[in-house]
Amino acid sequence: MSLYLSEVYHDLPSSELLRIQKNLKIILRNQDSPDSLKYYIRQSYQRAGRPLDVLDRSGLKASFFRLVESFGVLHADQMDAALKSELLRNPYTIWTDDCNCHASAEALDLLYQDIRFKKEDFLLGFLARIGARERREWMQWWQMNAVVSSERDRIYKLYTHLAILRSADLSLFQEDVVDIDLPEYLNDVFADDPRETPVAWYYREVLPLYHSLRETEEQHSAGLNGVQKRVLNMLKTGRAFVRAEKPTFGEKTRYRLIVSRERVAALVPAAPVVANENNPAVSESRQEVLF
Repeated sequence: MSLYLSEVYHDLPSSELLRIQKNLKIILRNQDSPDSLKYYIRQSYQRAGRPLDVLDRSGLKASFFRLVESFGVLHADQMDAALKSELLRNPYTIWTDDCNCHASAEALDLLYQDIRFKKEDFLLGFLARIGARERREWMQWWQMNAVVSSERDRIYKLYTHLAILRSADLSLFQEDVVDIDLPEYLNDVFADDPRETPVAWYYREVLPLYHSLRETEEQHSAGLNGVQKRVLNMLKTGRAFVRAEKPTFGEKTRYRLIVSRERVAALVPAAPVVANENNPAVSESRQEVLF
């Protein structure tokens, strides 16, 4: 998945390290701590301009977005010659070898803060846009007990968890690579009636969305129809998310269902341990290589 350049640069091929240092106009040194290097690298990116501006000026945005759509990793088999050429020229990529291209997590740190990126229907942008309480509720839904040092850390831990989950579960892959026929609005799936599901309390701004969804799964699963179960699963796994639409005068807020642009990263080297209701532990070694 995405890699922190500050943590992997010493293992890169010499030609790739040279390419990156030329692009960033810096020298990466072993004596610097990873945290110092992260700051140093982000500063280099910032001197060049906001990532979206850089990508627009260079004509490399579409190819980089293709990389982000795959949770930040592409194998040579997934690229044509034009895509590979553009990713080789991109200052925000890391080639661990000739076949594997990763997005720089330091670059994503800056990218997901850009309001324009948050409107691009990426799961990463959505996680950055919602409030901290919603992120906490989502993690609790997955029984994630990870200690986080900041909201940035929380975003990446949750995003990493969802990436691992979707990559490890092959039953999700086929559904992810085809167009998904999704109801247009959450209101069309779950009625505004507390007697039916707790999602009604979200509409009334009593409960956070992911709290209401968790209670719906735990307390009302047996009474849900097929569409409701499918939408609930898509929201839980991050394959879809909700965007509130500003209501017209006299109308209630409607919550549009958006399919996230990220697709399954099918080329994870080994099957990771995935947290679920029966196994809340996530492999720390797998977590370390993702962001």
